[in-house]
Amino acid sequence: MKVSPSKPDFKSKYYAVGFSDNRPAFTWFGLDSLGRGNLPENPVLEGAKEPSDPELKRESPFRYTRNGKAVWSVECTEKALTLSSHDLGGAGAPPFTLTFNQKKNHATLLGLMEAGKRRVSLPCILHLPDMGSVRITCNIPDAELEYDARRMNVPEPFVEIKFPPAAAGAGSIEYQIEMAAIHPHLPGINEDPLYDGFRRGWLNTFQINPRTQMLANNASSDACTFTLFTYALVARHTPHLAEGLECSDLIRMTLDRYLSGAKGYGQVGYACEPSDADLISWTTPWTSLDSLPSLLLAACDYVDDSGDLPWARANYNSILGWAREMSAGDADGDGLLEYPGTGNYGDRPLRGCLKNGKIRNSD
Repeated sequence: MKVSPSKPDFKSKYYAVGFSDNRPAFTWFGLDSLGRGNLPENPVLEGAKEPSDPELKRESPFRYTRNGKAVWSVECTEKALTLSSHDLGGAGAPPFTLTFNQKKNHATLLGLMEAGKRRVSLPCILHLPDMGSVRITCNIPDAELEYDARRMNVPEPFVEIKFPPAAAGAGSIEYQIEMAAIHPHLPGINEDPLYDGFRRGWLNTFQINPRTQMLANNASSDACTFTLFTYALVARHTPHLAEGLECSDLIRMTLDRYLSGAKGYGQVGYACEPSDADLISWTTPWTSLDSLPSLLLAACDYVDDSGDLPWARANYNSILGWAREMSAGDADGDGLLEYPGTGNYGDRPLRGCLKNGKIRNSD
């Protein structure tokens, strides 16, 4: 990977962007969604890979062409930018790429994902912790962004977003990227810089891992079952994200993964089988006592917040199963759940992943 250039191509009080000379890609993406001009950092990780099409050229400063025809163009205004891809009549075009250095910023896309697919439906939110958010929309129905993140066995941990080009015969496709300050609207906080961090960082806790399609510690990290209830609590106070997208939708999406059999860190068997996600196995032979209560609380908060009674009815038996499994941990009937281990320092006589009812050592 090579270092990004020292200066952006465009800068306003809300954002700063720069573009690669040899491929449709950002080399700079700084953000201050409050428009305070606080833009000291550039978290972009620029790839050194050359484009496969040597005829693709960048025209100063916001246009890429091939054989004199526009491939991608960018329009920048004070609070928004538009990426436009133009139909090349079947010749094809590369996607427009935005890759973040995760060590500089734990960027994430917040939107709906289908199980097993690393694509996010639009509209969605790109959130940069402590910098703010942008709302991404598209003029084409059912448009999606490609989304990936890695932290292991790569030169640098990264979060990568790709804007697909226009399909052959589809005309142009436009992605609108608009600055958005998403936070509870409390009296007086907009005018008081004391609350700027609150306003930029309200969404900081929300991170979606594109390889598990679940809310996780960060975009390349583990989904922790025992933390899902905390996301659900914050979601209840989070305003509208975009047209057709609420924060509660992210809770439901993650709950649906658990209901379909996915596990999170804290549950027996988590990440004990090979996976293309960079996960850390839960090697303790018992599920943590706070995992199932977290799922129950998150489910209740989701239904109470969204009013989605059809979802509650459809999943009632499975949610009840979580409650019964949790209650089974009360070994002596006193209303308190007992953990099989003592919890004392050094008392881990069994360590490994359960497989076929037996402990498989993971060390």
